[in-house]
Parts: sequence; C-alpha cells; structure tokens
Amino acid sequence: MQKIIVIPNLHLPNSQFAEWAKSIAKPNVEIIEFDKTPQDLITMEWKDILNELKVLNEKYNQRGFELYYLTEGWGFLPVLEAVESNKISGIFSIQPIVVQAKKIKKHTLYLNSLDIKHLLEQSSSAMHLFFPEKGFENDYKKSIKHLKTLSKPNICVKSYNEASLLSENILDEIKNYILYNLGH
Repeated sequence: MQKIIVIPNLHLPNSQFAEWAKSIAKPNVEIIEFDKTPQDLITMEWKDILNELKVLNEKYNQRGFELYYLTEGWGFLPVLEAVESNKISGIFSIQPIVVQAKKIKKHTLYLNSLDIKHLLEQSSSAMHLFFPEKGFENDYKKSIKHLKTLSKPNICVKSYNEASLLSENILDEIKNYILYNLGH
C-alpha cells in the first residue's frame, strides 16, 4: 500500500491543488492531508513546522508501506528539510520553489530554512518536479538549469510551456504520471 501526504503551499495554499490531490486516491493509494491552516502557521516558527512534518512522517512511515509527499510551491522546502533524515519513497512537487526570483522578498516564515540547493544536492530521495516555463514565485530558468546541472538519477524535472501548472489538462497529465510511477 502507498500513502501520499499532501503539503500545500504553506503561506498561500491553493484550494484547487488540495481538491485535485484527493482525486489521486485509489484502493491502494491513501491520501493524507496536512491539517495546519495558514492561520496556524502564522504563529509557528520554522522549527515547529519541521517538527509537525517529522511527526507526520513518523506516524505514517510504517514498515510495508511506501510513503510519498505531494507538495506545491513553498511546501517543497519544509518537506525536503524535515524528511531527508528519514527514509521516504519520494516527493512529487508542483511548481516547487527552488531558486527564488530576485524581485520577490523571501517570506518571513522561511528565513530560518536551510539552503534548498544544498538539500537537493545531498538528497537521496526520489524527486519528481513539475515546472511551468513562466510565472509563479520562482525563477524557472535558473531553477531548471540548476536542477539539470545536478545530474542526479533521483531527480526528474518536467517542464511545461505554460504559465501555470494548474490547468485541467496539465493536472490530469501529472496525476497520470504520479499513478504510473506508483505502479497503477
């Protein structure tokens, strides 16, 4: 059996993403939602968010089960930092923040986070990253270039010639990709 923990963009979650993530559930694929709201997170420090994710990981990472994370945007960073020391099967991330655009000020919630590029270089987890070619909160050209220079077999980067990955067609394609990788 496989379990997927869904972590939205923590400071600006997208309801379409959350609803879409539930549609991935199959008889052998259980979807688990992160139960913290942006209002809960405002009062939390970075280490508290990491602890919440570590508790989730300990609770659902059981022998005989494959555990995956499905994230969007900034949700990728705390997942990568919190679960790296634990053995998980993989991370699927839609529009992950990897290289931040210069014109966007880093959100205060993430000021104490580790460098995501370092985490990616050190990671042994299987990662499937889905990027639009333009838009959102990321400098996509730099992000994709950085990821492709890593030359790591555990990182799969799929880019799309769209401004957003949240269109119905792209979400269906990503859902089918995830289910295929899970063996369904």
